[in-house]
Amino acid sequence: MNSEKYTNDDVYDFLSEELKYHSDIKHYTSKQLKKHEGDAEFWNTLSDSLDCFRVCEVCQKPMIVGYCVDGSCFCSDECLHQVMTDVAFKEACEGDEGDSFYTVWYEDSITFQKHKGE
Repeated sequence: MNSEKYTNDDVYDFLSEELKYHSDIKHYTSKQLKKHEGDAEFWNTLSDSLDCFRVCEVCQKPMIVGYCVDGSCFCSDECLHQVMTDVAFKEACEGDEGDSFYTVWYEDSITFQKHKGE
């Protein structure tokens, strides 16, 4: 597997910037967001309002790219491998019965579109 690598700081910077475009959601600086690292309740509540990230099932950190396996999200190879092997993930992706894939969520965000000039 070859997941895109974003540091935690990259993710917090991105989410802080994204929040600036939403007047109905409290704005946080990257530093304020980092204080909530591992706080699943905080991140799940925020992800209900923003569609540009998910919360890792294993480490409870926000993620902007990663794996989905039947509705569970994993931010890295390390987190994914705590629940399944590469072979099991590939098999889950190939079958028609499950919903497993690797994806990028931030591409639909306001911040991403502004940086692309759209």
